[in-house]
Amino acid sequence: ADRRPSRPDVPDTDDNEKAAAPSGDLNSYVMTSGPPSFFSPLDADGPASAAAAGSGRGVSVQDKPVLVYVPGIEFSGYTISKQLENLAPEYDVRIFRVSPADRTPADQLQETVRDELRRIAREGRRAVLLGESFGGVIALDVALRIGEGGGDHSLAALVLINPATTIGRTPWPSLAAALDALPDGLYERLPAPGA
Repeated sequence: ADRRPSRPDVPDTDDNEKAAAPSGDLNSYVMTSGPPSFFSPLDADGPASAAAAGSGRGVSVQDKPVLVYVPGIEFSGYTISKQLENLAPEYDVRIFRVSPADRTPADQLQETVRDELRRIAREGRRAVLLGESFGGVIALDVALRIGEGGGDHSLAALVLINPATTIGRTPWPSLAAALDALPDGLYERLPAPGA
């Protein structure tokens, strides 16, 4: 079941509608509000969409595998933007975005990614799940759960780029405990990146 609240200002990907694609600069990639969701940067005018349309291979978008990109902790998708022109002829790219102000727990982020893979399977398509940095941890968890549970999914491959799988050996986990120790309400008042 989809746990995301119905919001008129956020596109509903259940109906295969995709959020508007960013124009190319970092600020256009940062999602300003709404629940975590996917968008296709190849749905807008620009070099990547031109490459997708003019790949010269006669392959329609529906015949391409879907590249499901889960970015690192910045969760904007900007880090893959320079690669889109090269990926577009081969893949239908979908990027996972989360607003900097969003506090969705990791298990719900993982469920949103699994929901996207289920949607892709219902389309009769295969997916390559690409996770980068912190997104690699989410992608790995999603793939492991799919492997355990089987079921309706479209996962053809898992690609991890510099996954944050050794985070337990860094000082970062101790910061989570420090955030938990903050007085009630203070965490929500901390400025979000880009805000």
